[in-house]
Amino acid sequence: MKVVLRRPALWAASAFLVVLAAASGTTPVAAGLYNWKTSKVVQLTEKNFQSLVLDSKETWLVEFYADWCGHCKNLAPHFDRAAGNLDGVARLGAVSSDDAPGLMTKYGVKGFPTLKLFSGVTARDRRPSDYNGPRTSGGMAVAIKAALKSFVTVIPAGGMETFLKEVSPKLPHVVLFTSKKTTSPLYKGLSATYEGRIAFGEVRGADGDAAAKHGLASKKLPGLVSWAAGSTDEAAGVPHTGAVEADALRAFLDAVAAGSPVPSDDDAASSGGATADGMADASAAPEATPMGGTFAQPPAGDSGVATVDSRAAYDAHCGARKDGRLCALALLPDGVSASLTPAVLESLAKRYQFDNLGFAVVDVASSGGAELASSLLGPDAVASNGAFAVVRGKKSKVTALVGEGVVLDDASVGAFLDKVVGGDARYARFAGDVPHWTAVAPAGEADAPSDAETEAAASPAVHAAADEGAPADTGSTGTEGKAEEGSCAAPADGDAGQCEAPRSNGSA
Repeated sequence: MKVVLRRPALWAASAFLVVLAAASGTTPVAAGLYNWKTSKVVQLTEKNFQSLVLDSKETWLVEFYADWCGHCKNLAPHFDRAAGNLDGVARLGAVSSDDAPGLMTKYGVKGFPTLKLFSGVTARDRRPSDYNGPRTSGGMAVAIKAALKSFVTVIPAGGMETFLKEVSPKLPHVVLFTSKKTTSPLYKGLSATYEGRIAFGEVRGADGDAAAKHGLASKKLPGLVSWAAGSTDEAAGVPHTGAVEADALRAFLDAVAAGSPVPSDDDAASSGGATADGMADASAAPEATPMGGTFAQPPAGDSGVATVDSRAAYDAHCGARKDGRLCALALLPDGVSASLTPAVLESLAKRYQFDNLGFAVVDVASSGGAELASSLLGPDAVASNGAFAVVRGKKSKVTALVGEGVVLDDASVGAFLDKVVGGDARYARFAGDVPHWTAVAPAGEADAPSDAETEAAASPAVHAAADEGAPADTGSTGTEGKAEEGSCAAPADGDAGQCEAPRSNGSA
Protein backbone atom coordinates (compact mmCIF):
# COMPACT_ATOMS: atom_id res chain seq x y z
CA MET A 1 0.00 0.00 0.00
CA LYS A 2 1.36 3.42 -0.97
CA VAL A 3 1.03 6.03 1.73
CA VAL A 4 0.51 9.58 0.48
CA LEU A 5 1.60 12.20 2.98
CA ARG A 6 -0.88 15.01 3.56
CA ARG A 7 0.30 18.22 5.19
CA PRO A 8 0.07 17.11 8.84
CA ALA A 9 1.76 13.83 8.00
CA LEU A 10 4.37 15.65 5.93
CA TRP A 11 5.25 17.87 8.89
CA ALA A 12 5.54 14.81 11.10
CA ALA A 13 7.75 13.13 8.50
CA SER A 14 9.97 16.21 8.32
CA ALA A 15 10.46 16.10 12.08
CA PHE A 16 11.27 12.40 11.83
CA LEU A 17 13.87 13.10 9.14
CA VAL A 18 15.58 15.66 11.37
CA VAL A 19 15.81 13.06 14.12
CA LEU A 20 17.08 10.53 11.59
CA ALA A 21 19.72 12.97 10.37
CA ALA A 22 20.88 13.50 13.94
CA ALA A 23 21.17 9.75 14.40
CA SER A 24 23.27 9.53 11.23
CA GLY A 25 25.78 12.05 12.49
CA THR A 26 24.86 14.72 9.93
CA THR A 27 23.72 18.20 10.74
CA PRO A 28 20.06 18.85 9.94
CA VAL A 29 19.44 22.14 8.19
CA ALA A 30 16.11 23.91 8.08
CA ALA A 31 14.17 20.63 7.94
CA GLY A 32 15.72 20.04 4.49
CA LEU A 33 19.00 19.46 2.70
CA TYR A 34 20.25 23.07 2.63
CA ASN A 35 20.41 25.96 5.05
CA TRP A 36 18.95 28.69 2.88
CA LYS A 37 20.22 31.43 5.19
CA THR A 38 23.89 30.52 4.88
CA SER A 39 24.28 28.33 1.78
CA LYS A 40 25.17 29.70 -1.65
CA VAL A 41 22.63 27.23 -3.07
CA VAL A 42 19.54 29.20 -4.10
CA GLN A 43 16.11 27.93 -3.09
CA LEU A 44 14.06 27.75 -6.30
CA THR A 45 10.27 27.57 -6.34
CA GLU A 46 7.49 27.76 -8.90
CA LYS A 47 7.24 31.50 -8.15
CA ASN A 48 10.86 32.49 -8.71
CA PHE A 49 12.11 29.90 -11.22
CA GLN A 50 11.14 31.93 -14.30
CA SER A 51 12.72 35.19 -13.14
CA LEU A 52 15.88 33.74 -11.62
CA VAL A 53 16.71 30.94 -14.05
CA LEU A 54 14.86 31.30 -17.35
CA ASP A 55 14.97 35.10 -17.69
CA SER A 56 18.62 35.22 -16.67
CA LYS A 57 21.77 35.15 -18.78
CA GLU A 58 23.66 33.39 -15.99
CA THR A 59 24.61 29.73 -16.12
CA TRP A 60 22.63 27.64 -13.62
CA LEU A 61 22.98 24.07 -12.40
CA VAL A 62 19.64 23.09 -10.89
CA GLU A 63 19.05 20.10 -8.63
CA PHE A 64 15.57 18.57 -8.40
CA TYR A 65 15.44 16.70 -5.10
CA ALA A 66 13.29 15.14 -2.38
CA ASP A 67 14.07 15.50 1.32
CA TRP A 68 13.64 11.77 1.93
CA CYS A 69 16.00 10.72 -0.88
CA GLY A 70 19.20 9.11 0.38
CA HIS A 71 21.15 9.89 -2.80
CA CYS A 72 20.10 13.55 -2.51
CA LYS A 73 21.50 13.60 1.03
CA ASN A 74 24.78 12.19 -0.29
CA LEU A 75 24.94 14.81 -3.04
CA ALA A 76 24.04 17.79 -0.81
CA PRO A 77 27.51 18.53 0.69
CA HIS A 78 29.16 18.33 -2.74
CA PHE A 79 26.49 20.55 -4.32
CA ASP A 80 26.75 23.03 -1.45
CA ARG A 81 30.54 23.13 -1.76
CA ALA A 82 30.34 23.66 -5.53
CA ALA A 83 27.94 26.59 -5.02
CA GLY A 84 30.44 28.25 -2.68
CA ASN A 85 33.42 27.58 -4.92
CA LEU A 86 31.62 28.96 -7.99
CA ASP A 87 30.23 32.07 -6.28
CA GLY A 88 30.28 34.81 -8.91
CA VAL A 89 31.00 32.34 -11.72
CA ALA A 90 27.63 30.59 -11.95
CA ARG A 91 24.63 29.87 -9.76
CA LEU A 92 23.44 26.60 -8.27
CA GLY A 93 19.85 26.17 -7.21
CA ALA A 94 17.71 23.42 -5.72
CA VAL A 95 14.04 22.60 -6.26
CA SER A 96 12.13 20.52 -3.71
CA SER A 97 9.58 18.04 -5.04
CA ASP A 98 7.19 19.14 -2.29
CA ASP A 99 7.47 22.84 -3.11
CA ALA A 100 7.37 22.68 -6.91
CA PRO A 101 5.49 19.65 -8.29
CA GLY A 102 4.67 21.63 -11.44
CA LEU A 103 8.37 22.03 -12.24
CA MET A 104 8.88 18.31 -11.70
CA THR A 105 6.28 17.63 -14.38
CA LYS A 106 7.47 20.38 -16.74
CA TYR A 107 11.03 19.07 -16.80
CA GLY A 108 10.15 15.36 -16.78
CA VAL A 109 11.75 14.58 -13.44
CA LYS A 110 11.38 10.86 -12.77
CA GLY A 111 14.06 10.33 -10.15
CA PHE A 112 16.01 12.17 -7.49
CA PRO A 113 18.39 13.83 -7.61
CA THR A 114 18.05 15.08 -11.20
CA LEU A 115 20.54 17.73 -12.28
CA LYS A 116 19.89 20.06 -15.22
CA LEU A 117 22.18 22.71 -16.70
CA PHE A 118 20.65 25.98 -17.94
CA SER A 119 22.91 28.14 -20.10
CA GLY A 120 22.60 30.43 -23.10
CA VAL A 121 21.41 33.84 -24.23
CA THR A 122 17.95 33.28 -25.69
CA ALA A 123 14.98 31.33 -24.35
CA ARG A 124 15.64 28.66 -26.98
CA ASP A 125 19.28 28.42 -25.93
CA ARG A 126 18.30 28.03 -22.30
CA ARG A 127 16.51 24.74 -22.80
CA PRO A 128 18.11 22.57 -20.11
CA SER A 129 20.55 19.76 -20.69
CA ASP A 130 20.87 16.84 -18.29
CA TYR A 131 24.00 16.73 -16.17
CA ASN A 132 25.18 13.14 -15.80
CA GLY A 133 28.78 13.78 -14.83
CA PRO A 134 30.59 13.13 -11.55
CA ARG A 135 28.62 14.07 -8.44
CA THR A 136 31.56 15.87 -6.89
CA SER A 137 32.13 19.59 -6.47
CA GLY A 138 35.10 19.40 -8.84
CA GLY A 139 33.26 17.41 -11.48
CA MET A 140 30.29 19.78 -11.45
CA ALA A 141 32.59 22.81 -11.63
CA VAL A 142 34.28 21.48 -14.78
CA ALA A 143 30.94 21.05 -16.56
CA ILE A 144 29.62 24.43 -15.44
CA LYS A 145 32.74 26.31 -16.53
CA ALA A 146 32.59 24.61 -19.93
CA ALA A 147 28.99 25.83 -20.35
CA LEU A 148 29.65 29.48 -19.41
CA LYS A 149 28.64 32.17 -21.90
CA SER A 150 30.78 35.30 -22.16
CA PHE A 151 29.43 38.84 -22.58
CA VAL A 152 32.91 40.34 -22.62
CA THR A 153 34.23 42.46 -25.50
CA VAL A 154 37.92 41.85 -26.17
CA ILE A 155 39.50 45.27 -26.78
CA PRO A 156 42.39 45.33 -29.24
CA ALA A 157 45.38 47.63 -28.92
CA GLY A 158 44.28 51.22 -29.39
CA GLY A 159 40.61 50.25 -29.20
CA MET A 160 39.65 51.74 -25.82
CA GLU A 161 38.07 54.93 -27.22
CA THR A 162 36.00 52.92 -29.69
CA PHE A 163 34.82 50.60 -26.90
CA LEU A 164 33.67 53.48 -24.70
CA LYS A 165 31.93 55.32 -27.54
CA GLU A 166 30.38 52.53 -29.57
CA VAL A 167 29.77 49.47 -27.37
CA SER A 168 26.50 50.03 -25.45
CA PRO A 169 27.13 53.79 -25.13
CA LYS A 170 24.16 54.29 -22.80
CA LEU A 171 25.56 51.87 -20.22
CA PRO A 172 28.42 52.24 -17.77
CA HIS A 173 31.57 50.35 -18.76
CA VAL A 174 34.11 48.23 -16.91
CA VAL A 175 37.38 46.98 -18.34
CA LEU A 176 39.64 44.27 -16.94
CA PHE A 177 43.32 44.69 -17.64
CA THR A 178 44.95 41.27 -17.50
CA SER A 179 48.20 39.64 -18.54
CA LYS A 180 46.34 36.46 -19.47
CA LYS A 181 45.27 35.48 -22.98
CA THR A 182 41.83 34.11 -22.07
CA THR A 183 38.82 35.34 -20.15
CA SER A 184 38.58 33.93 -16.64
CA PRO A 185 35.44 32.00 -15.53
CA LEU A 186 34.77 34.62 -12.83
CA TYR A 187 34.81 37.51 -15.32
CA LYS A 188 32.57 35.55 -17.69
CA GLY A 189 30.14 34.85 -14.86
CA LEU A 190 30.02 38.48 -13.73
CA SER A 191 29.47 39.64 -17.32
CA ALA A 192 26.41 37.38 -17.47
CA THR A 193 25.11 38.60 -14.10
CA TYR A 194 25.28 42.26 -15.15
CA GLU A 195 24.43 41.79 -18.83
CA GLY A 196 22.21 44.67 -19.95
CA ARG A 197 23.31 46.83 -17.02
CA ILE A 198 27.08 47.14 -17.57
CA ALA A 199 29.20 46.74 -20.72
CA PHE A 200 32.18 44.49 -19.98
CA GLY A 201 35.49 44.81 -21.80
CA GLU A 202 38.88 43.16 -21.47
CA VAL A 203 42.39 44.14 -22.46
CA ARG A 204 44.46 40.97 -22.69
CA GLY A 205 48.20 40.75 -22.44
CA ALA A 206 48.28 44.21 -20.83
CA ASP A 207 51.27 45.50 -18.92
CA GLY A 208 51.12 47.59 -15.78
CA ASP A 209 52.13 50.82 -17.53
CA ALA A 210 49.27 50.52 -20.01
CA ALA A 211 46.81 49.80 -17.19
CA ALA A 212 48.05 52.78 -15.18
CA LYS A 213 47.05 55.12 -18.03
CA HIS A 214 43.46 54.18 -17.39
CA GLY A 215 43.22 54.95 -13.72
CA LEU A 216 44.90 52.03 -12.03
CA ALA A 217 47.03 53.25 -9.13
CA SER A 218 49.05 50.03 -9.04
CA LYS A 219 50.94 48.20 -11.73
CA LYS A 220 49.76 44.91 -10.29
CA LEU A 221 47.47 42.95 -12.62
CA PRO A 222 44.68 42.05 -13.02
CA GLY A 223 43.00 45.39 -12.48
CA LEU A 224 39.38 46.47 -13.01
CA VAL A 225 38.43 50.02 -14.05
CA SER A 226 34.95 51.53 -14.46
CA TRP A 227 33.53 54.42 -16.48
CA ALA A 228 30.18 56.09 -15.88
CA ALA A 229 27.53 55.88 -18.58
CA GLY A 230 28.30 58.34 -21.38
CA SER A 231 31.93 58.84 -20.37
CA THR A 232 34.42 58.58 -23.24
CA ASP A 233 37.46 60.01 -21.46
CA GLU A 234 39.96 57.20 -21.09
CA ALA A 235 41.62 58.98 -18.18
CA ALA A 236 38.33 59.25 -16.26
CA GLY A 237 38.23 55.60 -15.26
CA VAL A 238 37.73 54.72 -11.59
CA PRO A 239 39.68 51.67 -10.40
CA HIS A 240 38.39 48.89 -8.16
CA THR A 241 40.59 48.94 -5.06
CA GLY A 242 39.00 46.09 -3.11
CA ALA A 243 39.74 42.40 -3.06
CA VAL A 244 39.47 40.39 -6.27
CA GLU A 245 36.77 38.06 -4.97
CA ALA A 246 33.06 37.68 -5.60
CA ASP A 247 31.51 39.75 -2.77
CA ALA A 248 33.88 42.71 -3.18
CA LEU A 249 33.51 42.69 -6.97
CA ARG A 250 29.72 42.56 -6.72
CA ALA A 251 29.71 45.55 -4.35
CA PHE A 252 31.85 47.48 -6.84
CA LEU A 253 29.74 46.48 -9.85
CA ASP A 254 26.45 47.17 -8.07
CA ALA A 255 27.63 50.72 -7.48
CA VAL A 256 28.77 51.07 -11.10
CA ALA A 257 25.42 49.80 -12.40
CA ALA A 258 23.49 52.16 -10.14
CA GLY A 259 25.65 55.15 -11.04
CA SER A 260 26.66 55.53 -7.39
CA PRO A 261 30.15 56.27 -6.07
CA VAL A 262 32.12 53.06 -6.07
CA PRO A 263 32.71 51.61 -2.58
CA SER A 264 35.99 51.93 -0.77
CA ASP A 265 37.84 48.98 0.70
CA ASP A 266 35.96 49.45 3.99
CA ASP A 267 32.60 49.63 2.22
CA ALA A 268 33.37 46.46 0.28
CA ALA A 269 34.35 44.63 3.44
CA SER A 270 31.09 45.60 5.14
CA SER A 271 28.86 44.83 2.16
CA GLY A 272 28.63 41.20 3.28
CA GLY A 273 25.93 39.43 1.35
CA ALA A 274 25.37 41.90 -1.45
CA THR A 275 23.37 40.12 -4.13
CA ALA A 276 24.83 39.46 -7.54
CA ASP A 277 21.85 40.76 -9.51
CA GLY A 278 20.44 43.60 -7.45
CA MET A 279 17.30 41.57 -6.75
CA ALA A 280 15.99 40.35 -3.42
CA ASP A 281 18.34 38.05 -1.56
CA ALA A 282 17.59 34.54 -2.80
CA SER A 283 18.76 33.07 0.48
CA ALA A 284 16.01 34.82 2.44
CA ALA A 285 13.10 32.95 4.03
CA PRO A 286 11.42 30.60 1.53
CA GLU A 287 8.36 31.80 -0.31
CA ALA A 288 5.04 30.21 0.52
CA THR A 289 3.78 28.27 -2.50
CA PRO A 290 0.71 26.12 -3.03
CA MET A 291 1.45 22.46 -2.65
CA GLY A 292 -0.40 21.62 -5.87
CA GLY A 293 0.18 17.94 -5.14
CA THR A 294 2.08 15.79 -2.70
CA PHE A 295 4.69 13.09 -3.20
CA ALA A 296 4.72 9.88 -1.23
CA GLN A 297 7.67 9.15 0.99
CA PRO A 298 9.05 5.65 0.33
CA PRO A 299 8.21 3.00 2.89
CA ALA A 300 10.88 2.36 5.47
CA GLY A 301 12.60 -0.98 5.31
CA ASP A 302 12.91 -3.40 8.19
CA SER A 303 15.33 -1.73 10.59
CA GLY A 304 16.15 -4.98 12.34
CA VAL A 305 19.32 -7.02 11.89
CA ALA A 306 18.76 -10.63 10.83
CA THR A 307 21.02 -13.54 11.76
CA VAL A 308 22.33 -15.66 8.90
CA ASP A 309 22.91 -19.07 10.46
CA SER A 310 21.96 -21.34 7.58
CA ARG A 311 21.53 -21.48 3.82
CA ALA A 312 17.82 -20.89 4.25
CA ALA A 313 18.49 -17.78 6.30
CA TYR A 314 21.00 -16.57 3.70
CA ASP A 315 18.46 -17.01 0.91
CA ALA A 316 15.76 -15.22 2.88
CA HIS A 317 17.89 -12.23 3.89
CA CYS A 318 20.56 -11.99 1.18
CA GLY A 319 20.35 -14.36 -1.76
CA ALA A 320 16.68 -14.04 -2.67
CA ARG A 321 15.11 -11.22 -0.71
CA LYS A 322 11.47 -10.80 -1.61
CA ASP A 323 11.60 -7.01 -1.11
CA GLY A 324 14.45 -6.56 -3.61
CA ARG A 325 16.74 -4.87 -1.10
CA LEU A 326 20.47 -5.45 -1.12
CA CYS A 327 21.97 -7.34 1.78
CA ALA A 328 24.26 -5.33 4.07
CA LEU A 329 26.08 -8.22 5.75
CA ALA A 330 28.39 -8.00 8.76
CA LEU A 331 30.82 -10.93 8.76
CA LEU A 332 32.09 -11.03 12.34
CA PRO A 333 33.74 -13.64 14.57
CA ASP A 334 31.01 -14.88 16.90
CA GLY A 335 28.67 -12.43 15.14
CA VAL A 336 29.88 -9.43 17.15
CA SER A 337 32.88 -7.15 17.64
CA ALA A 338 33.87 -4.48 20.12
CA SER A 339 33.10 -1.68 17.64
CA LEU A 340 30.24 -3.31 15.70
CA THR A 341 27.97 -4.28 18.55
CA PRO A 342 24.33 -5.27 18.01
CA ALA A 343 23.35 -1.74 19.05
CA VAL A 344 25.65 -0.19 16.41
CA LEU A 345 24.32 -2.51 13.69
CA GLU A 346 20.74 -1.66 14.64
CA SER A 347 21.60 2.03 14.50
CA LEU A 348 23.03 1.58 11.00
CA ALA A 349 19.94 -0.33 9.92
CA LYS A 350 17.71 2.52 11.08
CA ARG A 351 19.94 5.10 9.42
CA TYR A 352 19.70 3.39 6.02
CA GLN A 353 16.12 2.13 6.22
CA PHE A 354 15.12 4.29 3.23
CA ASP A 355 18.10 3.25 1.10
CA ASN A 356 17.20 -0.16 -0.29
CA LEU A 357 19.35 -2.06 2.21
CA GLY A 358 18.49 -4.92 4.54
CA PHE A 359 20.92 -5.73 7.34
CA ALA A 360 22.17 -9.10 8.54
CA VAL A 361 25.07 -10.59 10.49
CA VAL A 362 26.87 -13.92 10.17
CA ASP A 363 29.25 -15.63 12.58
CA VAL A 364 32.41 -16.35 10.58
CA ALA A 365 33.85 -18.35 13.46
CA SER A 366 31.28 -21.06 12.75
CA SER A 367 31.99 -23.57 10.00
CA GLY A 368 28.99 -22.49 7.91
CA GLY A 369 29.76 -18.80 8.32
CA ALA A 370 33.39 -19.34 7.39
CA GLU A 371 32.35 -21.21 4.23
CA LEU A 372 29.95 -18.41 3.31
CA ALA A 373 32.67 -15.79 3.79
CA SER A 374 35.01 -17.80 1.56
CA SER A 375 32.36 -18.18 -1.14
CA LEU A 376 31.68 -14.45 -1.18
CA LEU A 377 35.16 -12.96 -0.77
CA GLY A 378 37.63 -15.79 -1.24
CA PRO A 379 39.61 -18.05 1.11
CA ASP A 380 41.15 -16.25 4.07
CA ALA A 381 39.91 -12.88 2.74
CA VAL A 382 38.13 -12.02 5.97
CA ALA A 383 40.55 -10.53 8.47
CA SER A 384 40.65 -11.45 12.13
CA ASN A 385 38.43 -8.50 12.97
CA GLY A 386 35.85 -9.46 10.34
CA ALA A 387 34.49 -7.67 7.28
CA PHE A 388 31.42 -5.84 6.06
CA ALA A 389 29.90 -6.58 2.66
CA VAL A 390 26.95 -5.58 0.50
CA VAL A 391 25.62 -8.55 -1.42
CA ARG A 392 23.67 -8.44 -4.67
CA GLY A 393 22.32 -11.94 -4.36
CA LYS A 394 20.48 -12.28 -7.66
CA LYS A 395 23.56 -11.24 -9.66
CA SER A 396 26.03 -13.06 -7.39
CA LYS A 397 28.08 -9.91 -6.87
CA VAL A 398 29.58 -8.39 -3.76
CA THR A 399 31.47 -5.31 -2.61
CA ALA A 400 33.25 -5.35 0.73
CA LEU A 401 35.05 -3.38 3.39
CA VAL A 402 37.77 -5.85 4.30
CA GLY A 403 41.42 -6.11 5.27
CA GLU A 404 43.67 -6.39 8.33
CA GLY A 405 44.18 -2.64 8.48
CA VAL A 406 40.49 -1.79 8.12
CA VAL A 407 38.69 -0.52 11.19
CA LEU A 408 35.12 -1.74 11.38
CA ASP A 409 33.05 0.77 13.31
CA ASP A 410 30.04 3.00 12.88
CA ALA A 411 31.96 5.70 11.01
CA SER A 412 33.86 3.46 8.57
CA VAL A 413 30.88 1.24 7.77
CA GLY A 414 28.71 4.34 7.35
CA ALA A 415 31.21 5.84 4.90
CA PHE A 416 31.30 2.52 3.01
CA LEU A 417 27.50 2.38 2.79
CA ASP A 418 27.36 6.00 1.64
CA LYS A 419 29.50 4.97 -1.32
CA VAL A 420 27.19 2.04 -2.02
CA VAL A 421 23.98 4.05 -2.04
CA GLY A 422 25.74 6.92 -3.83
CA GLY A 423 26.85 4.72 -6.74
CA ASP A 424 30.58 4.74 -6.07
CA ALA A 425 31.00 1.10 -5.03
CA ARG A 426 32.58 -1.49 -7.33
CA TYR A 427 31.25 -5.02 -7.28
CA ALA A 428 32.99 -8.32 -8.01
CA ARG A 429 31.62 -11.77 -8.71
CA PHE A 430 31.32 -14.20 -5.82
CA ALA A 431 34.56 -16.09 -5.28
CA GLY A 432 32.69 -19.41 -5.26
CA ASP A 433 29.37 -21.16 -4.83
CA VAL A 434 27.28 -20.30 -1.80
CA PRO A 435 27.46 -23.30 0.56
CA HIS A 436 24.66 -25.36 2.05
CA TRP A 437 24.63 -25.52 5.82
CA THR A 438 22.11 -25.81 8.56
CA ALA A 439 21.68 -23.99 11.83
CA VAL A 440 23.03 -25.63 14.95
CA ALA A 441 20.35 -25.72 17.63
CA PRO A 442 21.56 -24.54 21.05
CA ALA A 443 21.63 -27.10 23.83
CA GLY A 444 18.18 -27.70 25.31
CA GLU A 445 16.38 -26.95 22.06
CA ALA A 446 16.33 -30.46 20.64
CA ASP A 447 12.61 -30.19 19.99
CA ALA A 448 12.99 -27.05 17.89
CA PRO A 449 12.20 -27.42 14.16
CA SER A 450 15.17 -28.55 12.13
CA ASP A 451 16.72 -26.37 9.52
CA ALA A 452 15.58 -28.82 6.86
CA GLU A 453 12.00 -28.34 8.07
CA THR A 454 12.50 -24.59 7.87
CA GLU A 455 13.77 -24.92 4.32
CA ALA A 456 10.79 -27.07 3.42
CA ALA A 457 8.50 -24.29 4.60
CA ALA A 458 10.28 -21.71 2.44
CA SER A 459 8.85 -20.57 -0.88
CA PRO A 460 9.26 -23.03 -3.79
CA ALA A 461 11.64 -20.61 -5.55
CA VAL A 462 13.90 -20.35 -2.52
CA HIS A 463 13.77 -24.09 -1.94
CA ALA A 464 14.62 -24.82 -5.57
CA ALA A 465 17.51 -22.39 -5.47
CA ALA A 466 18.90 -24.07 -2.39
CA ASP A 467 18.76 -27.42 -4.15
CA GLU A 468 20.65 -26.01 -7.12
CA GLY A 469 23.22 -24.14 -5.03
CA ALA A 470 22.34 -20.71 -6.54
CA PRO A 471 20.33 -17.71 -5.42
CA ALA A 472 16.67 -17.88 -6.35
CA ASP A 473 15.05 -15.58 -8.89
CA THR A 474 11.94 -14.49 -7.06
CA GLY A 475 11.09 -11.77 -9.52
CA SER A 476 12.06 -9.19 -6.93
CA THR A 477 12.66 -5.58 -7.87
CA GLY A 478 15.27 -3.12 -6.70
CA THR A 479 18.71 -2.80 -8.20
CA GLU A 480 18.10 -5.63 -10.64
CA GLY A 481 14.67 -4.47 -11.73
CA LYS A 482 12.46 -1.42 -11.49
CA ALA A 483 12.70 0.35 -8.17
CA GLU A 484 9.63 0.53 -5.99
CA GLU A 485 7.77 3.80 -6.37
CA GLY A 486 9.36 6.43 -4.18
CA SER A 487 12.33 4.23 -3.32
CA CYS A 488 16.05 4.98 -3.21
CA ALA A 489 17.47 2.06 -5.14
CA ALA A 490 21.14 1.30 -4.73
CA PRO A 491 22.67 1.74 -8.21
CA ALA A 492 24.09 -0.72 -10.68
CA ASP A 493 27.86 -1.07 -10.85
CA GLY A 494 29.47 2.30 -11.53
CA ASP A 495 26.19 4.16 -11.99
CA ALA A 496 25.14 7.23 -10.06
CA GLY A 497 22.44 6.47 -7.52
CA GLN A 498 19.00 7.95 -7.94
CA CYS A 499 15.79 7.80 -5.96
CA GLU A 500 12.75 7.11 -8.07
CA ALA A 501 10.09 9.78 -7.92
CA PRO A 502 6.71 8.43 -6.84
CA ARG A 503 3.49 9.34 -8.56
CA SER A 504 1.94 12.60 -7.47
CA ASN A 505 -1.36 12.71 -5.65
CA GLY A 506 -2.24 16.11 -7.04
CA SER A 507 -1.93 18.14 -10.20
CA ALA A 508 1.67 17.10 -10.70
